Amino acid sequence: MNRRISAVIIDTYSDKTLPKLAIEKTLECHAIDKVYTFSDVPYFDGAEFVKIPPITSVKDYEELVLFDLIKIINKDFLIIQWDGFVLNPAQWQQEFLDYDYIGAPHFVDSILQVGNGGFSYRSIRLMEALEGLLDRKVWLSESWPEDLLICCKYRDHLERKGVKFAPLEIARRFAFQEGQYSDMRSIFGFHSPWCLPLFFSENGLLLIADKIIERISNFKILTTYLENCRERKFRQLLIQSVDVIEARPALVEMIDKNLMDGESPWCKRFQSVMSNF
Repeated sequence: MNRRISAVIIDTYSDKTLPKLAIEKTLECHAIDKVYTFSDVPYFDGAEFVKIPPITSVKDYEELVLFDLIKIINKDFLIIQWDGFVLNPAQWQQEFLDYDYIGAPHFVDSILQVGNGGFSYRSIRLMEALEGLLDRKVWLSESWPEDLLICCKYRDHLERKGVKFAPLEIARRFAFQEGQYSDMRSIFGFHSPWCLPLFFSENGLLLIADKIIERISNFKILTTYLENCRERKFRQLLIQSVDVIEARPALVEMIDKNLMDGESPWCKRFQSVMSNF
């Protein structure tokens, strides 16, 4: 009998449209038998709701992942997010369960490595190893993101405890975030807002374009998202996304601040998008 796993999503945004979509798509995978929603209010029927205070920072989120999930989750699980979830349910492979951590390959110091935590598979063995490794008070002063702590800073230590990290070729089949992929139909999942135009139709994204833009607060992520809208020739989505940006002063301020460095590569990429749609 094939082993089944849980899915976990942590989301306290007031609008729950996007996490609901992420859960619905993830539940199409036969390997998922339970979903935990960590949130301020219950919002998905059939999921196990775990009440948490509003997430106000990345550090809040990471502390919950590293220290508190293990107190509630009792089996291996997927972490999913509004911008990282199952893409092709039929591409789930039991081989994934041979490992303790698999995340979408991402660039670390210009090298593609395993892997990002936003859409990731984590075993209870990994979580127990982390529980004995990390001190909450010490970690609060830590500057490393939680996925880089696991996959880079403490990887050797975790491997000595028997934790197995998926090799790059397995992680490529598990999820896509950046780099090159040959066939989107062969990928189980994805992570990052900029992937949405790559994997979903323009008509579908037009229905949620405002909700996507509202959740993007990083200039580089926003620029790449807009670039991919342009590359896919999603002209209407690009226009609608820009309209949403212009109606939100905080986003406009963030963009203006980044455009002050007119010679930076990201500034030039953003200006190129804006001048070519």
